[in-house]
Amino acid sequence: MRQSHFGLGAAVSLAILMTGLPRSVAACSCYAVAGKMALPAAAAMFTGKATTVQFLEADTQRNEPAILVTFEVHEVWKGPVRKALRLRTTYNRWTCGGYYFKEGETYLVTAYQLKALADLQGVELAGVNPCGATRELKRAADVVRDLGPGQKPEKTAGEEAP
Repeated sequence: MRQSHFGLGAAVSLAILMTGLPRSVAACSCYAVAGKMALPAAAAMFTGKATTVQFLEADTQRNEPAILVTFEVHEVWKGPVRKALRLRTTYNRWTCGGYYFKEGETYLVTAYQLKALADLQGVELAGVNPCGATRELKRAADVVRDLGPGQKPEKTAGEEAP
């Protein structure tokens, strides 16, 4: 009889604990390959400030809508070295796909797909997730330290913002 009360109490305590966790922890339990180990599989890895987060689908509690995020790029370890990059992904709610980017926040971004957009003279990235080393920059000091110095983008003549 005592065991069943303990089991119920533990389940309730776990449920309360899970609701207080950040979405990235509660939504996805995974081992993230980060730093230099993530570079071979990545199409791009950079730090940058999310200047716009555009929802391409309706944002409801029942879906993870497609989003287009524009970044002001600060440092690049792999991929295009540009002042601005666009990333198409989903706004993560409960799976391990996409990410919940917020305008004005700075991130370490690891993208897994890269597409040149000839008609827009730009580059678009895709395929990020919380398990792939994409995170807020304030939580990525150890990863950035492991990566070492990256390249700083410089605006070149003829480069257009995406």
